[in-house]
Amino acid sequence: STLDIDSVTIRPLVSPQFATTQTGEDRGFGFNLGALYKYSEKLQFGVVYRDGAELEYTANAIGLNGTLNGFPKRNVSFNVPDAFGIGVSYRVSDALGFTFDVNHMQYSDLTDDFRSSLAADSVAASTAGIDGLGIDDGTEVRLGAEYVFLDMQNPFTIRAGVWLDPEHTIRWDGAVTNVSQAINATLFSTGDDELHYALGFGWAFKHWQLDAAADFSDRVNTISMSGVVRWD
Repeated sequence: STLDIDSVTIRPLVSPQFATTQTGEDRGFGFNLGALYKYSEKLQFGVVYRDGAELEYTANAIGLNGTLNGFPKRNVSFNVPDAFGIGVSYRVSDALGFTFDVNHMQYSDLTDDFRSSLAADSVAASTAGIDGLGIDDGTEVRLGAEYVFLDMQNPFTIRAGVWLDPEHTIRWDGAVTNVSQAINATLFSTGDDELHYALGFGWAFKHWQLDAAADFSDRVNTISMSGVVRWD
C-alpha cells in the first residue's frame, strides 16, 4: 500500500485561529491468509484474514496570529482496516455455481490514531474537537452466482452478484460546545448502508484468460479487468 498526502485545513472562525496540516509519503505491507476446505465435489468452505498496512505521515498545527507556535510536529498513523471473512460455495452442476460469504471489516482502525495529531496542545485539541470523531466496524454480506457455457470450444462464463456495503462514514460523537465542534457535527454525519450489484464475465482459452466485472451502487461505480497468460 502507498500513501501520498498533502492537505491544509484552516480554522479561521475559532479562537485561537489556527490551521492543521497533514503531509507525507509512505509505503507499507499487509498480508492475506486463507484456507479452503473441500467437503465434496460440489461443496467447499473457506476462511480468510487480511492484515492492513500501517502508513505514517506528519501532522502539525500552525497558529494564524502568533498562537500555537510551540506545537511540535507529530508522526501519525493511517491504518488500513483489517478484515476477517468466511464463505461457502456450492455447485449445482458443472455449469452452475453459487457463493455466499460474510466479511467483518474493522473500519474502526481508520480513526484509532486521529487524536494524536493535536493531543500535544490542549487548546488546539479541544477547539478542533478531534477526540469526537469515530467510526464503527461493519459486516459485508455477499451473494454471487456464475454459469459456464461448457459446450463452447473456449468456455465462456457469466457472473452476477449482490452485496451489502455497511455504513462506515466517519462521524462526530462528541459534544457540541463551540463553532468548530458544530462544523464537525455537520460535516461528519452518519451515512446509510449501500447495496451493490455486480455483473461480469470470463473467457478461457488454451494459453490465456480474460475476466472483467462491473460493480454498481448509488455512490460509486467500479469497472475492473484482469488477464492471465500461461506458458506450457
